[in-house]
Amino acid sequence: MEAITIIDVLPQAKANVVVKLMADILLDEAANFVQGGFPGAQAFLNSKKLVSLLRKQMKSNRPYGAICASPTIILEHMFLLKKARAYPPMCSNISDPSKVENRVVVDGNLITSREPAGTSMGFSLAIVSCLVAR
Repeated sequence: MEAITIIDVLPQAKANVVVKLMADILLDEAANFVQGGFPGAQAFLNSKKLVSLLRKQMKSNRPYGAICASPTIILEHMFLLKKARAYPPMCSNISDPSKVENRVVVDGNLITSREPAGTSMGFSLAIVSCLVAR
């Protein structure tokens, strides 16, 4: 749901989207996507490739984001998290909790959301807003 909603919404906003979905693919061969869920977020945190891609996005002043467990497990650990939203039980791990009641939080180029069920569309529309504002 996290990926498919974004894949559906962005082309409708005239964004150029390239999708490569394959089973059992390595991160080095896949698109720049941070998947939610505790096990996936933990695995991605250990990926040098993902860490490099996220730092590059941030340093080049381009949008980056995460949904569900990934904001706290990946972005907070990498010191890339500012004001954010994450999966409710993990919000106590956010350094600046001033926006944790929101379903989706946009803080500069950082876009975060609570969870796939109920916030994937808002997360996708926030991405569109960031891209249109550029």
